[in-house]
Amino acid sequence: MATFDKQKTEREALHYLSKGAFDRAQEAYAKLLRHDPRDRRVRQKLAELYLKTGRKADAEKQFREVAKLHASDGNFRAEVAVLKQLQRLIPQDAEVMGMLAGAHHATGLDKEAVRLYEQAINLLAQREPGKAADLCRDLLKIQTGDVVLAIKRAELLARTKKRKGEAYEAYRAVMDDLRRKGRADEVGRVAAMALDLKPDDASLRLDAAEAALGQGDIKAALAHVQVAREEAPGDPRALRLAADALERTDDPKRARPVLVKLGVALGRAGDHAGRLAALERAALHGQDTSLTQALDKARSALELANFRLWELGAAEPGSEAILRVAVRAQVLLEYGLGERARPEIEAARAAAPDEPAYLAVAAECLAAEGDAAGALGLARQLQDLCSGNDARRLTLRLAVLEGEDPASLLGEDVEDEPTSDELLDDEDTGDEFTDDGSVDDLVDDDDDLIDDDDDLLDDDSVAPQDDGLVDDDLDDDDDFLKEPEPTVPVKQRSGKLFDDIFGDGEGGVDMGATFAEVDPDSFRHPSGKADVARLEALAALGAFAELEDAARALDGLWREAWRAVAAADDDLRNAFRDLRDEVDDAPPGAAGLGEALYVLILLAARRGKHRVASRYLERLQKDMPEHRSQQVGELAEALSGLTS
Repeated sequence: MATFDKQKTEREALHYLSKGAFDRAQEAYAKLLRHDPRDRRVRQKLAELYLKTGRKADAEKQFREVAKLHASDGNFRAEVAVLKQLQRLIPQDAEVMGMLAGAHHATGLDKEAVRLYEQAINLLAQREPGKAADLCRDLLKIQTGDVVLAIKRAELLARTKKRKGEAYEAYRAVMDDLRRKGRADEVGRVAAMALDLKPDDASLRLDAAEAALGQGDIKAALAHVQVAREEAPGDPRALRLAADALERTDDPKRARPVLVKLGVALGRAGDHAGRLAALERAALHGQDTSLTQALDKARSALELANFRLWELGAAEPGSEAILRVAVRAQVLLEYGLGERARPEIEAARAAAPDEPAYLAVAAECLAAEGDAAGALGLARQLQDLCSGNDARRLTLRLAVLEGEDPASLLGEDVEDEPTSDELLDDEDTGDEFTDDGSVDDLVDDDDDLIDDDDDLLDDDSVAPQDDGLVDDDLDDDDDFLKEPEPTVPVKQRSGKLFDDIFGDGEGGVDMGATFAEVDPDSFRHPSGKADVARLEALAALGAFAELEDAARALDGLWREAWRAVAAADDDLRNAFRDLRDEVDDAPPGAAGLGEALYVLILLAARRGKHRVASRYLERLQKDMPEHRSQQVGELAEALSGLTS
């Protein structure tokens, strides 16, 4: 095989050019290019020859390749020159405009780059929004912080079928930028655009609500909050926004139960100061014994949460030198400078490893860094030094370091059935703010807002136990962790959950026998559903332990429904709550959903939550009209009388 002679081929190409034999010259340059595809000079000559002989498509291809080669070498001025030749050939090509804009930006000619980017984006926006969005991204490198351009990019991405995820992230980035710039009023408008991509995004809903609230649109704010709460029921931000909105209405007292619920949520999240602040706001709209007790307990819980080991009498520095080291470390720690406090206190401990003052501060340094196990290890070394009140305070601090909610360490409250004087009555709802009444759901009768699982708020709660942090002179024999004696008599089993759910009516299953043993299989149809008559018989007889056994053999929501019936006799509140969560999380058409809804209606009515019962009844009638149609009709008639 003959060796390729590059110089000879170049001489032939030049000879053909001088003679005007352009076709032969093209053949020679094509040979050179096949031998070295990255030879820019040869490719440029070939492009010019193609252009001269009318082969525009081939010329365009070669010019593009030459431009790319110059760009890869970082020779942007040469790239600009080639792209200008190409633009004269195809003046309305948006891709070439974008390439030329990028080359101008690389050479520092931003004004010309911006003009070309904008022109290219406008050309591509309709037919190729994805490419237009990419050019917007490049232009944002020049026009940093241009909110309008960033929104345009997000909109273009949203119109690109496979890039909606990028669009969502682009909207979120714009919202974050607006917040940093203090333009919170514009966040809601962008959030509304993003909601088209993710209508169920609770965070976006709350962004929109916050913006609406800033603009004084209370109705819109409450509507957004209501939807967000369906997705994230316990979100403190949703509760805060709901309370803020309701406080601006003609009936600001409607914010009271929402603020109570906010306090509960913040307490569970470990924000004890936030819990107290929310309850104090709630008290501004009316205070009663229950809320007073909750406030006292929240204050004690906050004080307990803020208690530090160096406050123990046993950790008092024994000399001025120890005092200086310990106090300096405490101050650094309290100002969030634990990374400076810890090395100093560790150096001091190396010289005096058993010094209680150093142990206390070192333990709190570890706790501040999130090393609970290390903090507990050091804190326990103080136990032998503590007695009396100090010992109790140390015990409480150890419990907090182990993750206990301070409020739970202040004594358990005794729960009772809800009474008519709960924090917010079903009928005391004030004006509605949306046409469909959805905002009313926030505050009128959903026990989510008041009493679920919160030991701070039960109507018959026992006064909080003193934690020993307020009064250091508390008698040594006072037990900080003693459980208060119950003040409510144990509720007797009635066995009438289905018989007289609305009062002292008659009816139900008349059974003269008892169930000594239960065969779970006897309560299941071949279809896997429940043998309802037998289950109702167990409920009517008050055989709730046997009913629980039978329910375990059922499937899905059938099981959850009848387990709730069994549990309701001892703990109606939690039975209702647990079943409600299962129903709310169930997909449409889930097996047993009709029965679960039916039982949930009965449990809500038994609690006196008649509007809640009515809502679930409407859902049952709408989605599963054939399920227990006769009994559901009777329930509907009874509920209409109770809620009218």
